[in-house]
Amino acid sequence: MNIEETKKITGILSDAGKTFRTLDSGVLSMISEDEETKTLIKTFNNTKVRAGEKIKNTKMHTAGLIAYIYDKAKNDVEKVKRPQNKEVKQQNMDRLMKVFRSQASKLVTIFDMQNLLVDAKDMIIRKLEKAKGVASTFVRTSKGYKVTKVEGFVAIDQVGKAVKLVDRLEFAHQNFNAAKNWAK
Repeated sequence: MNIEETKKITGILSDAGKTFRTLDSGVLSMISEDEETKTLIKTFNNTKVRAGEKIKNTKMHTAGLIAYIYDKAKNDVEKVKRPQNKEVKQQNMDRLMKVFRSQASKLVTIFDMQNLLVDAKDMIIRKLEKAKGVASTFVRTSKGYKVTKVEGFVAIDQVGKAVKLVDRLEFAHQNFNAAKNWAK
Protein backbone atom coordinates (compact mmCIF):
# COMPACT_ATOMS: atom_id res chain seq x y z
CA MET A 1 0.00 0.00 0.00
CA ASN A 2 1.17 3.50 -0.66
CA ILE A 3 1.50 6.15 2.07
CA GLU A 4 -1.99 7.57 1.52
CA GLU A 5 -3.62 4.12 1.60
CA THR A 6 -1.65 3.18 4.71
CA LYS A 7 -2.79 6.36 6.48
CA LYS A 8 -6.39 5.66 5.50
CA ILE A 9 -6.44 2.05 6.70
CA THR A 10 -4.55 3.01 9.88
CA GLY A 11 -7.20 5.67 10.56
CA ILE A 12 -10.02 3.18 9.99
CA LEU A 13 -8.41 0.62 12.31
CA SER A 14 -7.75 3.30 14.92
CA ASP A 15 -11.43 4.29 14.80
CA ALA A 16 -12.39 0.61 15.10
CA GLY A 17 -10.20 0.30 18.19
CA LYS A 18 -11.72 3.40 19.78
CA THR A 19 -15.22 2.11 19.01
CA PHE A 20 -14.36 -1.32 20.40
CA ARG A 21 -13.37 0.23 23.73
CA THR A 22 -16.85 1.78 24.00
CA LEU A 23 -18.74 -1.49 23.42
CA ASP A 24 -20.85 -2.90 26.23
CA SER A 25 -19.48 -6.34 27.06
CA GLY A 26 -22.85 -7.35 28.50
CA VAL A 27 -24.56 -6.77 25.14
CA LEU A 28 -21.80 -8.63 23.31
CA SER A 29 -22.18 -11.54 25.74
CA MET A 30 -25.94 -11.54 25.30
CA ILE A 31 -25.55 -11.76 21.53
CA SER A 32 -22.88 -14.45 21.63
CA GLU A 33 -24.51 -16.60 24.33
CA ASP A 34 -28.22 -16.38 23.49
CA GLU A 35 -28.97 -18.54 20.43
CA GLU A 36 -32.30 -16.85 19.70
CA THR A 37 -30.75 -13.37 19.77
CA LYS A 38 -27.81 -14.47 17.64
CA THR A 39 -30.10 -16.14 15.10
CA LEU A 40 -32.40 -13.12 14.84
CA ILE A 41 -29.50 -10.76 14.17
CA LYS A 42 -27.84 -13.12 11.68
CA THR A 43 -31.10 -13.73 9.83
CA PHE A 44 -31.86 -10.03 9.57
CA ASN A 45 -28.32 -9.21 8.45
CA ASN A 46 -28.53 -11.97 5.82
CA THR A 47 -31.64 -10.34 4.32
CA LYS A 48 -29.40 -7.35 3.60
CA VAL A 49 -26.64 -9.53 2.20
CA ARG A 50 -29.13 -11.33 -0.09
CA ALA A 51 -30.16 -7.93 -1.41
CA GLY A 52 -26.51 -6.93 -1.86
CA GLU A 53 -26.95 -4.05 0.59
CA LYS A 54 -24.12 -2.78 2.74
CA ILE A 55 -25.08 -1.38 6.13
CA LYS A 56 -24.71 2.35 5.48
CA ASN A 57 -26.78 3.89 8.27
CA THR A 58 -26.36 1.83 11.44
CA LYS A 59 -29.20 3.65 13.24
CA MET A 60 -31.62 2.78 10.45
CA HIS A 61 -30.23 -0.76 10.32
CA THR A 62 -30.83 -1.18 14.05
CA ALA A 63 -34.35 0.24 13.73
CA GLY A 64 -34.95 -2.20 10.87
CA LEU A 65 -33.64 -5.06 13.02
CA ILE A 66 -36.01 -4.15 15.85
CA ALA A 67 -38.95 -3.89 13.44
CA TYR A 68 -38.00 -7.27 11.94
CA ILE A 69 -37.88 -8.88 15.40
CA TYR A 70 -41.22 -7.31 16.34
CA ASP A 71 -42.89 -8.59 13.16
CA LYS A 72 -41.43 -12.07 13.58
CA ALA A 73 -42.39 -12.31 17.27
CA LYS A 74 -45.88 -10.90 16.59
CA ASN A 75 -46.37 -13.53 13.89
CA ASP A 76 -45.26 -16.23 16.37
CA VAL A 77 -47.90 -14.99 18.84
CA GLU A 78 -50.66 -14.81 16.25
CA LYS A 79 -50.15 -18.26 14.78
CA VAL A 80 -50.75 -20.19 18.03
CA LYS A 81 -54.29 -20.99 19.16
CA ARG A 82 -54.04 -22.26 22.72
CA PRO A 83 -54.19 -19.41 25.27
CA GLN A 84 -51.32 -20.90 27.32
CA ASN A 85 -49.05 -21.08 24.27
CA LYS A 86 -50.12 -17.61 23.16
CA GLU A 87 -49.19 -16.24 26.60
CA VAL A 88 -45.74 -17.89 26.45
CA LYS A 89 -45.14 -16.47 22.97
CA GLN A 90 -46.36 -13.02 24.07
CA GLN A 91 -44.02 -13.06 27.07
CA ASN A 92 -41.12 -13.98 24.80
CA MET A 93 -42.07 -11.17 22.42
CA ASP A 94 -42.26 -8.69 25.30
CA ARG A 95 -38.86 -9.85 26.58
CA LEU A 96 -37.24 -9.57 23.16
CA MET A 97 -38.68 -6.13 22.48
CA LYS A 98 -37.63 -4.84 25.90
CA VAL A 99 -34.07 -6.08 25.40
CA PHE A 100 -33.63 -4.87 21.83
CA ARG A 101 -35.30 -1.49 22.36
CA SER A 102 -33.32 -0.80 25.53
CA GLN A 103 -30.03 -1.80 23.88
CA ALA A 104 -30.61 -0.09 20.52
CA SER A 105 -27.85 2.51 20.92
CA LYS A 106 -25.40 -0.19 21.94
CA LEU A 107 -26.34 -2.26 18.89
CA VAL A 108 -25.71 0.80 16.72
CA THR A 109 -22.18 0.99 18.14
CA ILE A 110 -21.61 -2.71 17.44
CA PHE A 111 -22.70 -2.22 13.82
CA ASP A 112 -20.50 0.90 13.60
CA MET A 113 -17.46 -1.13 14.64
CA GLN A 114 -18.44 -3.94 12.29
CA ASN A 115 -18.59 -1.45 9.41
CA LEU A 116 -15.14 -0.09 10.24
CA LEU A 117 -13.64 -3.58 10.23
CA VAL A 118 -15.41 -4.42 6.96
CA ASP A 119 -14.07 -1.19 5.40
CA ALA A 120 -10.50 -2.05 6.43
CA LYS A 121 -10.84 -5.63 5.19
CA ASP A 122 -12.33 -4.45 1.89
CA MET A 123 -9.40 -2.06 1.36
CA ILE A 124 -6.99 -4.98 1.75
CA ILE A 125 -9.04 -7.25 -0.54
CA ARG A 126 -9.32 -4.56 -3.26
CA LYS A 127 -5.54 -4.04 -3.08
CA LEU A 128 -4.89 -7.79 -3.35
CA GLU A 129 -7.23 -8.01 -6.35
CA LYS A 130 -4.95 -5.64 -8.20
CA ALA A 131 -1.96 -7.91 -7.61
CA LYS A 132 -0.54 -9.54 -10.71
CA GLY A 133 -1.61 -13.10 -11.35
CA VAL A 134 -5.09 -12.94 -9.85
CA ALA A 135 -7.35 -14.74 -12.29
CA SER A 136 -10.97 -13.87 -12.97
CA THR A 137 -13.63 -15.73 -11.05
CA PHE A 138 -17.06 -16.61 -12.33
CA VAL A 139 -20.51 -17.21 -10.94
CA ARG A 140 -23.22 -19.25 -12.63
CA THR A 141 -26.38 -17.31 -13.41
CA SER A 142 -29.60 -18.33 -15.13
CA LYS A 143 -28.10 -16.83 -18.33
CA GLY A 144 -24.71 -18.55 -18.10
CA TYR A 145 -21.55 -17.40 -16.33
CA LYS A 146 -20.51 -13.86 -15.43
CA VAL A 147 -17.26 -12.47 -14.10
CA THR A 148 -17.41 -11.58 -10.42
CA LYS A 149 -15.03 -10.33 -7.77
CA VAL A 150 -12.87 -12.89 -6.02
CA GLU A 151 -14.31 -14.53 -2.91
CA GLY A 152 -11.33 -13.47 -0.88
CA PHE A 153 -7.75 -14.32 -0.01
CA VAL A 154 -5.85 -16.39 2.53
CA ALA A 155 -2.66 -15.07 4.08
CA ILE A 156 -0.34 -17.58 5.74
CA ASP A 157 2.58 -16.65 7.95
CA GLN A 158 5.89 -18.51 8.26
CA VAL A 159 4.64 -20.78 11.07
CA GLY A 160 1.55 -21.83 9.12
CA LYS A 161 -1.10 -19.70 10.78
CA ALA A 162 -3.65 -18.50 8.27
CA VAL A 163 -6.06 -15.60 8.04
CA LYS A 164 -8.89 -15.66 5.52
CA LEU A 165 -10.16 -12.34 4.16
CA VAL A 166 -13.56 -12.84 2.54
CA ASP A 167 -15.59 -10.26 0.66
CA ARG A 168 -18.70 -11.41 2.51
CA LEU A 169 -21.11 -8.99 0.90
CA GLU A 170 -20.06 -10.01 -2.61
CA PHE A 171 -19.50 -13.71 -1.98
CA ALA A 172 -22.51 -14.38 0.26
CA HIS A 173 -24.74 -12.29 -2.01
CA GLN A 174 -23.61 -14.39 -4.99
CA ASN A 175 -24.01 -17.61 -2.99
CA PHE A 176 -27.52 -16.73 -1.78
CA ASN A 177 -28.63 -15.75 -5.28
CA ALA A 178 -26.68 -18.15 -7.51
CA ALA A 179 -28.51 -20.43 -9.91
CA LYS A 180 -28.26 -23.74 -8.09
CA ASN A 181 -28.19 -26.85 -10.23
CA TRP A 182 -26.47 -29.37 -8.00
CA ALA A 183 -26.55 -33.10 -8.63
CA LYS A 184 -27.79 -35.16 -5.71
